[in-house]
Amino acid sequence: MQIAGGRLIVVDAIDEPARRFYEHHGFHAAPTRPARLFRNAAEVTAAQRAG
Repeated sequence: MQIAGGRLIVVDAIDEPARRFYEHHGFHAAPTRPARLFRNAAEVTAAQRAG
């Protein structure tokens, strides 16, 4: 048995401009729910540290 884990930031875009905003900032749409987007929390932390 293999177990995996991770931390994600998940958002629900309220409209199309909001979805584009999140995608511009590296979020990816969930395959079955395009308004639900996610991004790895470690990537967000690294981007914040980079400035």
